[in-house]
Amino acid sequence: MSAYNSKQLFGSVRLGPFGQVSYVLLALVAIMLIVQLFNMADTRVFREFNGAFVYTYQVFDVLWGLVDSQISGRYGQALDAPFLWPQRGWITHIFVHSSWWHLAFNAIALVSFGAQIERLLGSVNFLILFFAAAIAAAIAQLGWNMIIGQPLVMVGASGGVFGIIGAVFFFTDPRARLMLYMIIPIPIRLGILLLVAAQIFFLFTGGGGNVAFAAHLGGALLGGIVGPLMYNSQGASAIWRAGFNWRNWW
Repeated sequence: MSAYNSKQLFGSVRLGPFGQVSYVLLALVAIMLIVQLFNMADTRVFREFNGAFVYTYQVFDVLWGLVDSQISGRYGQALDAPFLWPQRGWITHIFVHSSWWHLAFNAIALVSFGAQIERLLGSVNFLILFFAAAIAAAIAQLGWNMIIGQPLVMVGASGGVFGIIGAVFFFTDPRARLMLYMIIPIPIRLGILLLVAAQIFFLFTGGGGNVAFAAHLGGALLGGIVGPLMYNSQGASAIWRAGFNWRNWW
């Protein structure tokens, strides 16, 4: 991280390669793990046919994920939950995941990037940013699916995680590196830009399967805007300018 002032956490514990991880992050991951156990225990599924694709949703995904009015109308009565949308899902979808791999990816990314941002913003502001990014991501994906006319069942914490990654872009040490394909060292800010570019590419080409690319972009955008504002509302513009000063990356 670059030289920004850290704030007090509610408490933390050292967790191997992740370093100091707060109790807040551990609690978020623990809730996801518990919810996933309940999700995997219910083996009932729904299948949606959309052109060449067949989407399979578990009942838990429909009940606690973010669903639109089409899905609610089809399955709400069958599940004795006629008011699935929009009363349910705006927050609960964060803790439901489609698979253990889905959960593992989001949990590792959340702990890896979230620990840095929580130290800068403090635990309360970190939680506000994470949930706000997840809701912004949900709105973005809901809007996109309405545009393309595709039913929506969205689960996972990736919208909130991308919000944290969006904030990391501006707060990370400009010379910090990550290993592209575990081989090529590149500036972490360049890596984040490539990740965002990939989301845009797959969003408009329809690649990547049933992945919420619009949600990822919505979360990243909110995190990149709100994170610096939370840290210093008066100096946010300077943080944004420094983030895009690519000459400092090398």
